[in-house]
Formats: sequence, C-alpha cells, structure tokens
Amino acid sequence: MTVEDDEIFPRMYEGIEAFVSKFNSGTLHIKEQGRSLEMKNPLDGKKTNLTTLIGYLVPTYVRFADAVKAVKKEIPSNPEEYVPMYLDACKKRLKTATALSQTIAYAYAFDLIDEGSDSEFDELRKDNAKLKEDIDDLTRKLEKCQKNYEGLKNRVSWDEHKEKKGEVGGVSA
Repeated sequence: MTVEDDEIFPRMYEGIEAFVSKFNSGTLHIKEQGRSLEMKNPLDGKKTNLTTLIGYLVPTYVRFADAVKAVKKEIPSNPEEYVPMYLDACKKRLKTATALSQTIAYAYAFDLIDEGSDSEFDELRKDNAKLKEDIDDLTRKLEKCQKNYEGLKNRVSWDEHKEKKGEVGGVSA
C-alpha cells in the first residue's frame, strides 16, 4: 500500500460517506426488524444484530476517515513518522469501509432501511405516540368493563342463588 492507494475505492467511499451523512442527519433509519436480524460483525466475528452493527461501524468508519485526513496533512512535515501511521489508518479505514459497505448492501437487500426527511419521521412518531395513547385509553376502558362485567356476573349469580333458596328481594318466601 502506498500513499496514493487510499484513493483506490473512491466510489465505495463516496457511497459510504453519503450513507453516513444521511444516518447522522436522521434522514435514514434502520427498521425495527433490523434488531432481530442476527449477523456476525465482519471486524471481530462476534454475533450481533444489524442495527447494532451499523451503529458500531458508522462511528468507527468516521473515526478512521478522520484519522486518515489528519495524518495525510502531516506527511509533508515528517514523512518517516507519518507515512507508516497513514498507511495503517488507510488499512483500518478500508477494512471498516468494506465491512460497512457489505452491511449496508445487506440492509438494503432485505429492505431494512427507511429513507425520508426527519419531518416525515417526526410525523410518524407523533402518530405512533397518539396511537399508543389511544391503545392505553382503550385498555383502561376494557379493564373497567371487565370489572363491571365480573361484578354483574357475581351479582346475577348471587341473585340466582337467593331465588333457589326461596328468598325474593332479601325476604324469605
């Protein structure tokens, strides 16, 4: 790997930069099913889910991309010291970028990424919150109805018991 090799995959880096930008701005969201999709982290081989993996790879990629940019600026001042650091940063960025690129492709293939404006998602969140409130309200009403039903059922049962014994209106016949 040479100093120029960090530009070998410009389209991959452009795609990842666009994804990272959308992810960080909130215009891109991983669907809930991404939490249940088990995957292996390509960097360490540990099992995780898609949402967690993307949440880990995005900042890791950003950190290495920033390191590459910072070290590249310092190369002219001290090439002997900074070129090995730069090559190492490029290698780690490429490994992370490849893992992130594969994960992104996988998520798109399974339709687990929603893209839209933040306002669209805010509106959906508000609708979702309203629906949850409505469900909670209906649940409380249902519980009240069930209690009333049980009370009436016990009362009818008690009244039937009294009728069998010959008591009417609380007075023995």
